[in-house]
Amino acid sequence: MQRAPLLALALTALVAAGSAQAQLPNKSGGGLLGPHGQGPLGINSDSWSYDPDACLAIWKGRVEATQDQTRMRADQVNVYNHRTGPKTCTGDYDRMEANGNVFYVTPDLKAKGDKAVYLVANDTVTITGRVIVTSDQGVTETNKLVLNVNTNEATMGEPTGGQRVKAVIYPNTAKPNTDKKAPAAK
Repeated sequence: MQRAPLLALALTALVAAGSAQAQLPNKSGGGLLGPHGQGPLGINSDSWSYDPDACLAIWKGRVEATQDQTRMRADQVNVYNHRTGPKTCTGDYDRMEANGNVFYVTPDLKAKGDKAVYLVANDTVTITGRVIVTSDQGVTETNKLVLNVNTNEATMGEPTGGQRVKAVIYPNTAKPNTDKKAPAAK
């Protein structure tokens, strides 16, 4: 049985840092945490385990994944590596799933939800649960966000009876000034 490169990376990081951290390559084009995410994906957490039969690395406890200028935080992140044979995996990942207190932050937006799934095949992040998205243009709340990390195309809500999409949109001339203090109540 061939050991995955991910296992060696994570074990080295465990010994060196005392908490699970590693950098995972992604040669498939995009990246979980944003467009042009061809750089390393860094992950750190309180604990880490690996199941070679499932090609699955499980990161638990205050997990933070970073790539380029984007990051994802969650209680747990499962990384499914690319399978090359019955019991062999590569360091490249096919899918990542984040569960519990999920935060997805890019230079352009901040999204919060209960669960997020990134699929390498179509470069999408799907965030579900109570989803709140904030940006310079406003705040939106719904139960599902699908975001293409390369094109920034987004779809919110479920057209088949999910939670309605609610938004507060700031026109360019009426953006709130967060630098000033609110007036005191009289």
